[in-house]
Amino acid sequence: MNYCPLNTIIMRITYLIFGIFLGCLFTACKPDFELNASYQDVTVVYGILNHQDSVQYVKIYKGFQSHQQGGVYIDAQNPDSIHYNVNDIEVVLEEYNKGKFIKQMIMTPTNEVVKEDGIFYSGDSRILYKTDEKIKKECSYKIVITNKKTGKVTEGNTPIVGDFSIKSSSQSINMNRNGILSFTKSPSASDSCYEFHISFLYFEVDKETHKVTQGKITKIISQAGEGYDEDKHDSELFIKPYSATFYDDIATALKPNPKVVRYLGKPTLSLAEGYVCIEIEGWAAGSSLKNYIISNKPTSSFVQVNTLFTNMRVVPKEDGSTEGFAFGFFSSKVKCTPRQYISDHSEDSLVNGSKTRHLGFRYRKEYNP
Repeated sequence: MNYCPLNTIIMRITYLIFGIFLGCLFTACKPDFELNASYQDVTVVYGILNHQDSVQYVKIYKGFQSHQQGGVYIDAQNPDSIHYNVNDIEVVLEEYNKGKFIKQMIMTPTNEVVKEDGIFYSGDSRILYKTDEKIKKECSYKIVITNKKTGKVTEGNTPIVGDFSIKSSSQSINMNRNGILSFTKSPSASDSCYEFHISFLYFEVDKETHKVTQGKITKIISQAGEGYDEDKHDSELFIKPYSATFYDDIATALKPNPKVVRYLGKPTLSLAEGYVCIEIEGWAAGSSLKNYIISNKPTSSFVQVNTLFTNMRVVPKEDGSTEGFAFGFFSSKVKCTPRQYISDHSEDSLVNGSKTRHLGFRYRKEYNP
């Protein structure tokens, strides 16, 4: 089973922080490399807006240098190494509609989002910036980060990706057959910047305690950066064929457990709705997010030729000069999650089929809460 790469991007950009400054020196036009060069302010931004969310969060880091062997791991645990002092920077979202400035939204620092321990500091001083003002899908947004101590201004722009829908050619899915995923194009999203997962929903009932546990088995059928065919009969639809490996996925994810009885769907649904056990999760994202994923995609070649993508920039001063660097990206995404029934034949195969009959599934109509 795989986890959504759109949500793992945060880890990719985090691990770039302590190396990003040295990378700039290596790739600079200046022929001489100075290991102990003077410090330059490197701003690293990770921001994805979603008009469906009630709160928007943006990560803002700073690059750092370490001058002792193995010291980079020690320094990474120091919040002052990777975070700006909250009193030193101002973070603002500017809203535009068709290029016309509408309003300004101040983003405030917060440490309310919990992060697991790792190489980088994850304690109480871990800072994100947030706003609970409504993001509008018909607008575009600019993030402006001002370092009040140095005057450095970093900015990035993104349109907001609008809603899209996933279509179904039938009311129920036959899990024994290959399928075709059809979806409408999302406004402001790159044509190829979509990602789709299909999940099988089930629950277990403990035979002794009658405790109910919900489960979900997910597979990725399309990743960001892939291309899609246009529906020949409907110019507004794109299609993505996929292989029906549901029973193989279920057999791989689950082990026989004689202490439980398993059913498809959710226990909270009525019997009439109980066969709704296929959840399709689709994401559409802006082109800058797609470009970041593609540029950071691992290569299978001995030749490592990767370019570092960013749509962040340092605003030149009045004399045309710039101070420091800016990396990361500022983009947008949106989610669509329809659910579907499965056919009676599919349930028969789940309960009695050779691949899954040993897993203890019973017919949904037999479930009695």
